[in-house]
Amino acid sequence: MGATYTRAVSIPQPFVVAISQGDLDDLRERLIRTRWPLRVPGDDGWQLGADPETMRRLVERWTDGYDWRAREREINELPHFTVEIDGVAVRYLHYRGTGPALVLTHGWPGSFLEMRLLAAKLADRGFEVVVPSLPGFGFSPQRPGQTDPWSTPELWHMLMPNVRGHRRYGAHGGDLGAGITTRLAARH
Repeated sequence: MGATYTRAVSIPQPFVVAISQGDLDDLRERLIRTRWPLRVPGDDGWQLGADPETMRRLVERWTDGYDWRAREREINELPHFTVEIDGVAVRYLHYRGTGPALVLTHGWPGSFLEMRLLAAKLADRGFEVVVPSLPGFGFSPQRPGQTDPWSTPELWHMLMPNVRGHRRYGAHGGDLGAGITTRLAARH
């Protein structure tokens, strides 16, 4: 097992999603003003990009049928936290359990929310589960500069023992998260 790093780590704080009404109104207005391209002659819908009719239906749903406030309440009911590790804000879900610890990493273009049901089921079976949000995804801020492929696995390794107290833990990742998990395993 790799070393436990004890660099700058803040105290975890609950994270609450609170999108301003002004931001939601601005998004709605910009969606309403979408300038739609003409369909490319001979395209059956998806051969040369996204199907315009599907995109129109999606925009209509976001402008007149999607209840963001309900989704925001659902997200805020999750065990959602934020911590700063070496100057990087890390958002994560933390499902408490009494057994072994696991870190689950989502893929692209998803978010940590895609792992919430799995994490809850594992916690119900005793596992302690941490689901970090990749930097730049969802509510996690993007890093200010370029990083190398090892930087996110190192954040996860610092998160688990230094923030959550787990010197030993299992890891799982899908898509982009699989590469992060492989590097995490290779080094630690």
